[in-house]
Amino acid sequence: MSQDNILDGNLKISSLDDEQGRRYYSIQLSFSENDVVAVYRNSIDELVNELPQIIGSAIQARIISDDMVTH
Repeated sequence: MSQDNILDGNLKISSLDDEQGRRYYSIQLSFSENDVVAVYRNSIDELVNELPQIIGSAIQARIISDDMVTH
């Protein structure tokens, strides 16, 4: 994956309800059609508080993976 694709990732935050009426929040970070990270949390506060770590970890993993493929 090129670093341009990493920088052009798409971010989608949404909520979903289960059969018992509980609400969950998710973030989906898409680097390509086949490379999507999805994280679910019980509250929007949890998700927002962890957002920098989620994004940072996902980007770092792709940079490391890209470096391993090119070397």
